[in-house]
Amino acid sequence: MERMQQVVGRARAAFNSGRCRSLEFRLQQLKALERMVQEKEKEILAAISADLHKCGPNAYSHEILGVLGELALAMDKLPSWAAPQPVKKNLLTMRDEAYVCPEPLGVVLIIGAWNYPFVLVMQPLIGAIAAGNAVVVKPSEISENTAQLVADLLPQYLDRELYPVVTGGVPETTALLTQRFDHILYTGNSTVGKIVMAAAAKHLTPVTLELGGKSPCYIDKDCDLAVACRRITWGKYMNCGQTCIAPDYILCDPSIQSKVVENIKATLQ
Repeated sequence: MERMQQVVGRARAAFNSGRCRSLEFRLQQLKALERMVQEKEKEILAAISADLHKCGPNAYSHEILGVLGELALAMDKLPSWAAPQPVKKNLLTMRDEAYVCPEPLGVVLIIGAWNYPFVLVMQPLIGAIAAGNAVVVKPSEISENTAQLVADLLPQYLDRELYPVVTGGVPETTALLTQRFDHILYTGNSTVGKIVMAAAAKHLTPVTLELGGKSPCYIDKDCDLAVACRRITWGKYMNCGQTCIAPDYILCDPSIQSKVVENIKATLQ
């Protein structure tokens, strides 16, 4: 508990110093993160392989490309995202110049997932840095090699006080959730999502929860069955099926049910 108080306290003190508010600083940190991904690509892919046995091309397309794309977008759009936006005047403001000014929230907690252990930590981290926040990063302990690599690499490239990494399992996450944050992002199952939301409610902290669900697919009898079945099968087997939006079941007209089954079998073969 005391350790988590210190980690979050240092991050909040660093945020309160104001050094992460300037666009120049945010862009500098995003550029450093981009450099980390580019320079440590082999190490990142090796850690993901050690955790999930994910082959290089899949890991690169699922975990690396998405992060680099998110970084490029954030660095390109950040000046316009952060700029004050004029709003329409009304009777109360007709003599004024009225704007909506984006402001950082403060200290953000990111709790990552094991099935995409790099990208599901980095993408919310990119957004939080771009918005001018301090961020406490908690990678999933289930993908332990990737979690440890993130803990080793981030301090080498980013501000150590503003963007600390906490490793560990349930005790560490539980201790973190006793602290006050200004936003919490969690990716995982709904059982833990309820725990996260209950902990956040004690401080009226807003949360972003990406939880599991059901992903049915509907195949119409007039569609191209071969194409539809190839796409559904790809979605189901991508990342060995460990994807929250992987198709769970298929709905179709009874008249084409046997054809759907045969097309999926043909795709798998």
